[in-house]
Amino acid sequence: MPYGFPSGQELIREVVDFALHKPTPDIFNHAGFKNEDVQRLGNDLDQSDCPSIDTFLQYRPEFLGIGKLAIASKLAGLERDGKLDHRDYEPRRVPWYHYLWEQMIAGKGHFGENKVAFVTFNYDRSLERYFLRRLLHLHGYNNNEALEELYRIPFVHIHGSLGDEKFEEHPYDKPKHSDDEIVKISARLKLINEDDLAHHPNFPRAIELLHRARCICFLGYGFHELNNSGLQLDSIAEPQRRKTSRLWFASRYGMTNAEFRRKTGKCFGQFVNAMDKLNVGDENDTALETLRKLPIVE
Repeated sequence: MPYGFPSGQELIREVVDFALHKPTPDIFNHAGFKNEDVQRLGNDLDQSDCPSIDTFLQYRPEFLGIGKLAIASKLAGLERDGKLDHRDYEPRRVPWYHYLWEQMIAGKGHFGENKVAFVTFNYDRSLERYFLRRLLHLHGYNNNEALEELYRIPFVHIHGSLGDEKFEEHPYDKPKHSDDEIVKISARLKLINEDDLAHHPNFPRAIELLHRARCICFLGYGFHELNNSGLQLDSIAEPQRRKTSRLWFASRYGMTNAEFRRKTGKCFGQFVNAMDKLNVGDENDTALETLRKLPIVE
């Protein structure tokens, strides 16, 4: 959110307003969708009171095409370099990319040696773009050199992304897109329902990374049951009951202790450290505060 993207609830409101707009936006007709179906998506999403549009589409797969098109329409133009560079932020929308960069900064040719991987349910490419721009300016890399260094670190977008990794086919920092471009971007999104989990292309790579990790940190993750299942968190947690040195951390902004315990289910015990304290940020802690307070980046 500090980098110009809406929260899950804000995206719902924007998609609802977009779908219910009169007349129906041309992009939907251009993609072959009927006005009444677009209106029905907007009304049902509005009345569903879901925590995110992803959740709604998991239960209403008949709206998947319209929903992905609406998401792409609202988000594609928000991938802006200027938002990654400025230093003025709204209260509670505190930047954490800057802090993480300070912990990962390294000499030329050594950034990729950071032992870290990123798994995200977000569609935007802001984190990898942020690191790319920092590498370009810190070391005077050309674009190809910076990309090679950057992608020594894995980035997995579970639900797909708004563009390609090299920012060529779908460039970053493009405020306006044609209808055809938006349709192509929407096709990159990979939303799921429960029946799709076994065939989803991005979960296996994420699961592999989680199994290999010495430290797992969840930032801004809501622990939705379907996502927990897709990541096989219960299976990854199981060896912990025997013998392992893996550490689990999490932010829980806006989530009480009881809610966090309920949402994490069988995995809750993995967040309890040797001192019988939670390796979890406080209810009012942002991602940045969680990174600063807990021994995650040590």
